[in-house]
Amino acid sequence: MAPRTPVADPFAQAFPPQILHRPVILASSGGGDSLAALVVLHRWWQQGRIPALAVVSIDHQLQPDSAEWSAMACAQASSLGVSAMIKTVTVPTVDRFGHRSVEARARQARYDALAEVLAAQPGSVLVTAHHQQDQAETVLLALLRGSGTAGLSAMPACAPFAGSWHWRPFLGVPLAQMRAVTVDFRVAPVADPSNQDTAFDRNYVRQEIFPRLKARWPRVVTTLADAAEGAAADRQVLQEFAQHLVPDLTSGVLPLQRLNGLSRAAQANSVRAWVRAQGALMPPRARLMEFLRQIQTARTDRQPVLRWGPWGIQRDRASLHWVPKGGANPPLEVPIAWPNPRLPLLWPDGQRWRLIEAAAGGAEVIAAEWLNQPWRVRAWRAEDRLRLREGAPRRRVKELFQVQGVPVWQRRQFQLIEMAGQPAWIPGLALDVRFRAPAASSGWMLVRETVGAE
Repeated sequence: MAPRTPVADPFAQAFPPQILHRPVILASSGGGDSLAALVVLHRWWQQGRIPALAVVSIDHQLQPDSAEWSAMACAQASSLGVSAMIKTVTVPTVDRFGHRSVEARARQARYDALAEVLAAQPGSVLVTAHHQQDQAETVLLALLRGSGTAGLSAMPACAPFAGSWHWRPFLGVPLAQMRAVTVDFRVAPVADPSNQDTAFDRNYVRQEIFPRLKARWPRVVTTLADAAEGAAADRQVLQEFAQHLVPDLTSGVLPLQRLNGLSRAAQANSVRAWVRAQGALMPPRARLMEFLRQIQTARTDRQPVLRWGPWGIQRDRASLHWVPKGGANPPLEVPIAWPNPRLPLLWPDGQRWRLIEAAAGGAEVIAAEWLNQPWRVRAWRAEDRLRLREGAPRRRVKELFQVQGVPVWQRRQFQLIEMAGQPAWIPGLALDVRFRAPAASSGWMLVRETVGAE
């Protein structure tokens, strides 16, 4: 049942435009904050401000009673006529970013599960019950970690998530006001004893630090939350500045000419914006600044690299390149026979190579006659050479990579195809003229596919 005493709606202003007319899914632990969010969202649903409401509770299986707590969260929802579901997860021993703390691993497992829930209900938005006290704690923890503007901006009220949006409508609401809406609610909130364990940083800050801060500075929570809002505005300005300097932030290549003439601080801002667009966490500040120094002072034939967690950036001549963990795929250790090139070649990793008919004139269009004999695929070698034009000398493969601007660490993913016992083709790089279809004839070209991706 809803509270008997009407409570002023703390969010009477308009919702963010990206949230309007979208169904809402509340992630609920069943605790006091989640229960308060449920009550307010239910009222908005009854008022027609949101078209539909559902609840999902994530069971992390970290406590003996965790399944019961998720059941209580669903019972709270059911008492208001709101549909609810439980999603059980297994928390990994280390998350994908290399974090080993229970807090980080549980958070990653939780949001991965919530992303699956949103994917199954297109158009819905995720809501969490974060409030003003949570925001202030996040700012203080960011300060203690030495975070910059991005960290100090803490949690955004609305952010892209899993192809939809993650909405935190209660970030400006004081904890006392959140809890007040549940005073008369007949279903009790969950009491998770781990929330009292000060071995966890957030619990320590909440229970040991904030009471002392509030005793000295009563408005500290509001002040820190306001600081987060100011930092978020500054971050937006910095992002727009970086976007002006580097229009295509989503590209895996950042031309160094975009950074020339900028202060080291402006260079760092542009690189951070580029990193953020790749979906990665920020590199440590000291290591980023040292990397920026290296790319400005190292010789052009050097390739400074910055690595943190599973991510990396490497300079190759006049550009920075986004490098996946471990670099490119390793070269083939054992050659692979392709006895009938008219049939697809299946790779152990699920990749498939096949030939399709192609119009004449392409630099990598192979003559049909070469499909009637077996091929062999192997790793290219330093001594391999290809002739690109009739009468021209054969050129070393390394030189062809350099001419086409292929970074050194990406070259290992290229394979060489032998025909008639001779180096003939490095797909994606060059085809020896001996094996190329004549200019007036059609031929065949190679396509790479992932099996099951259709």
